Amino acid sequence: RANAVVRRLAERRLLERLGEMTEGERASLARRAPRPLFAVLVTEDAPRVVAALLDNPQFGETDALRLVNLNPTPECLRVVLRHPRWGRLPSLLNAAIRLKEIPLPVAVSIAVTLSERERERLETAREVSAALKEVLRQLRLARTGRPAS
Repeated sequence: RANAVVRRLAERRLLERLGEMTEGERASLARRAPRPLFAVLVTEDAPRVVAALLDNPQFGETDALRLVNLNPTPECLRVVLRHPRWGRLPSLLNAAIRLKEIPLPVAVSIAVTLSERERERLETAREVSAALKEVLRQLRLARTGRPAS
């Protein structure tokens, strides 16, 4: 509700102080942060701050995708994928499964929830690991009734 100039100055001051803030202060900020601060907060490595950011009412699908792509640490991915809203979003699951940093068991658990068509796309995607491609191939063969060789 503040004047746009005042709001931008306040946002700039918050960005300057972000490095000095405790994890709790950053989490509190993330829960209510305006959109311009998301660019910095999506790279946050503290799971508590990431969880707070995911609950921000202004946080959207594009922001969630940016978070997964810019912050693919296992702790961050775990928080995002367990979130009741963002962890079920097909576009986010599709982005997460294509990350090289994602542990194979997590990738497989996502893959079984995808459609046949999407799994076929993943089998030929360059960014998908060879181990995941093999699991996808075996899953496809098991569904068609052919023995895996």
